[in-house]
Amino acid sequence: MRIFHYFTFYLLSLSVLTAISCRSDRNDAVLSSFEDCTFDASVLDSISLASFGMYLPVSIAKYGDWFAIQNAQSDKCVQLFNPKDSLIIDCIRKGRGPGEVIMPSSFQLTEGSLFLYDISQQKYCCLNMDSTISKGAPSLTTIVQFNNSSEDINHLERPYVLCNTKYGIVANGIFTAGKWFGRLNDSGSITDGIDYCLTDQMSDWQNQEIAVTHTSTSFAISPDGNHLVAALKNAPILSVCSNSEEKIAEINRIVFGDFLVRRGNREKREPAVVFDAKSRTSFCEIKAADQYFYVLYSGNSFSDNSVPGYECEYILKFSYDSDCVKAYHLPKRINSFDIQNNMIYGVTSFPEPRIYLFSISDM
Repeated sequence: MRIFHYFTFYLLSLSVLTAISCRSDRNDAVLSSFEDCTFDASVLDSISLASFGMYLPVSIAKYGDWFAIQNAQSDKCVQLFNPKDSLIIDCIRKGRGPGEVIMPSSFQLTEGSLFLYDISQQKYCCLNMDSTISKGAPSLTTIVQFNNSSEDINHLERPYVLCNTKYGIVANGIFTAGKWFGRLNDSGSITDGIDYCLTDQMSDWQNQEIAVTHTSTSFAISPDGNHLVAALKNAPILSVCSNSEEKIAEINRIVFGDFLVRRGNREKREPAVVFDAKSRTSFCEIKAADQYFYVLYSGNSFSDNSVPGYECEYILKFSYDSDCVKAYHLPKRINSFDIQNNMIYGVTSFPEPRIYLFSISDM
């Protein structure tokens, strides 16, 4: 069991290997769909995070005067930051103690609660924002625990990215059901699910190999809870779903291109799954509003190391009918964002950690 445990993490951590080749000259199929409806955003303000000890921010969400910031490569995993009063509250730390996480997935802030999933310990935590701000100390509870110890972990049913909805928790991961994502039950399995995005190269692949290509998924749930959107980071594919008490059902799948991927060569000591250098980093994050959803798009080639693939300069606006509505070109690259009152709040770690405030008309 331990060998399988290490093998699973090896697949996920080393699943992307790019061959050496020149950068592709092909057109970007995603941005081409917004060619006649792309608009420039402008920077209104920015805040340096380095002076506050935040050097590698990877997620941001705004809550009143506060920002929730998720940090990578820091023991202070999640912090609340009030730039107006220069206040910081350390909320979730990395570690093995009570209230600590080992391998956090991205967080979700909704209706005054911040949700964070620890992949390693398979526990789902909830931070009460109002109570935390009022006390100046974290008000944190574990709402779901899929195992009681590392020995109890079921490696055949392993959630990786979670999204809380009014009808239950939706997850992406490795499941025996052989689905891209679905609604979780108490044991960490999915009860209904959405099919994988398969290519001809995957026709004889095993479930785990396919799952590795889909683990870089992000979710967003509409404010009324009735629409769920999933996006892939390693292929330009979106899934727009209805979310009801009975089930999750895919309304439409928006496909701008397929996975450019092959099996790894074991004799060459390659990872199990190898992405072609012509691949592009695609959709890095989603935010959902009442009538539209917004996707942070990279388009950076896997073979281009001049800029981190997750740093993006486009936000794309879609309707729930899957129409391409608008594209917003950002003058500064960001890796995570939030939208409130026609303003975009973006965070970046490259070339320096900073929050940007962008002005957008007609969001």
